[in-house]
Amino acid sequence: MMHLFKSLNEKMFLPAVLTVFVLPLNAANAASQGDALQTVFRDGAPGFNSFSGFYLQMTLAIVALSVVLKVFRTIQEGRNNEPLEGMSHAANWATLLLLSSLELFYALTMGKDAAWFCNPYKAGWLWFIPGFVIFAWVVYNQLMCLANILADLQHHSQAEFSWKPGLYSWAGGLVCLVICQFFYQSGMPAVMGLILLAQLVQAGVIFKNAAPAGGLAQAVIFILVYLIGTFAMAFLLIHFSAMLVFAAVAAIAFMVLGSGDGSYTVKKRERPKEKCPYCGASKNMDGTYNCTCLYVRRKAFKD
Repeated sequence: MMHLFKSLNEKMFLPAVLTVFVLPLNAANAASQGDALQTVFRDGAPGFNSFSGFYLQMTLAIVALSVVLKVFRTIQEGRNNEPLEGMSHAANWATLLLLSSLELFYALTMGKDAAWFCNPYKAGWLWFIPGFVIFAWVVYNQLMCLANILADLQHHSQAEFSWKPGLYSWAGGLVCLVICQFFYQSGMPAVMGLILLAQLVQAGVIFKNAAPAGGLAQAVIFILVYLIGTFAMAFLLIHFSAMLVFAAVAAIAFMVLGSGDGSYTVKKRERPKEKCPYCGASKNMDGTYNCTCLYVRRKAFKD
């Protein structure tokens, strides 16, 4: 089971996100880029993996910052989801920016061991399920907070624009990355280049609409929160998808093992046979009975 989990991680999910994080765009050197990206996934980025000894501290810091974001989200919900103002608004987006930056740093540091807290051989069987539950909450909470903060930034920027270039490219690009990882790895740099290009287009749309009304500083903050926040969110979603696949496979395995050979029998409910009311003999197909009592001789009991 753990071998399957590691295979899913190494071959499908995390490479897709980490490659987006660290890709140096160079279309002429696509093959070597693919090898370099696999190395980054396995061992972490050069210069980052020296911090891997602080994995527990970074994990706890991510959870703590997620709790802070939850506090701001609760405050906003108490105000009927009205945009936060002043210092509350600034502290909200600053917390998300710090959290997202830490998650990206963590991804580049830990490599394939980024999901250690959901690995029972590393976190221990006692913390395996709680680790998964906490991770699921972090993903959901951050997704909701990111949506709220981007809406608040758009409100304070007094800008109206479409999110389609950025959000749609994430959805389609990550699916294409997974497909390329299995069938056409040399195409991954091109897909990642298109994702990055779409995000730059979205950043341009934000700047064009936010800068005139909200000011240059507001537009720059908006772009930073969007780019770093969405990259970190993609990292979380890909990790969580891996965990869900593992959980589903484990559940199916436990169901099969728990059911033994998986066979079962159903006792057929037979229709009670009609019998002669006098001697109890069974009834024949033609309506007569296997008896010679007076009742049959009179031929009085037929259907």
